[in-house]
Order: sequence, then structure tokens, then C-alpha cells
Amino acid sequence: MEDHGRGARLVGAVQSRVQLRDRRRSEVAGERLSTQPAFTVTGKVSRNRLVGRGKGLPERFTDHEAGKLQTFPYDYPWSGRGVAQQIGNAIPPRLAAHVLAAALDKDLDDAVLDWCVKQSWKETRKGVEGLAKDRAKASSAGRGLW
Repeated sequence: MEDHGRGARLVGAVQSRVQLRDRRRSEVAGERLSTQPAFTVTGKVSRNRLVGRGKGLPERFTDHEAGKLQTFPYDYPWSGRGVAQQIGNAIPPRLAAHVLAAALDKDLDDAVLDWCVKQSWKETRKGVEGLAKDRAKASSAGRGLW
């Protein structure tokens, strides 16, 4: 029984070492496993390689996938030259919604915002009812909103 335990520890140690090697390799080579968080999306997003992706899938992000990482709808109609650069330069819609709501002194309904991010561009391009609501005014007791 001790021998079996030592074998299991050895296998675990080898697996850990392989995972560490793969992680270091991917950090150096600009690669990510499909199970890892994405790099920051920049205009050079198409240079990032995905390792261990399913058979038949491209090893680099498509423009639509890069846009989705930035919270653009999957079917957003990117056009023209340099789409990867457009995506990298764009303000992510989810971030823009929070910045605009703060500037307009509104509260965002997180459930509606989550719904918006999951919808197609055609379904949300004319706006979404109920996304932003007027903030409750601070009470006369002097409590702040935050």
C-alpha cells in the first residue's frame, strides 16, 4: 500500500511539473490554453495563440471571438481593414455602460446588462428598456451613495 501511495505522489509530481513547464512555455511564447483567462485584448490580439483548442478550430482568436472577449455581441458587424486593431482600440460596451451610468448619475440593472451582453447586436442596437435607472438621492442624514 505504501508503494501505491508513493507511485501516486510521483505521478502527481510529474503532472505538476508538466503543468508548470506548459505554463512557463505559454507565458514566454504568448500562448494560452483554451481553459486559461485571455490576455488583454489589444490591436495585436490575432497574434495570441490558443493551445489545446478543439480539433478543427483555429489556433488564434477570430475577430468575432476577440470582440466577444471585449463584451461586443458575437454578431457585431465589424467592417473595413484592421478589424483586430478596431477591437483593441474600442471601449468595451460593458465598461462604457458603467462609465456612462456614473456620468449620468444612473444605476445599472446588472441582470439587464448581463442579458444585453449575451444578445445579438441586432436585438440591442436600438437600446434596451430598463437598463439604467435614476439613482436614489442621498438622504438628508448625509449618507453618500457609495
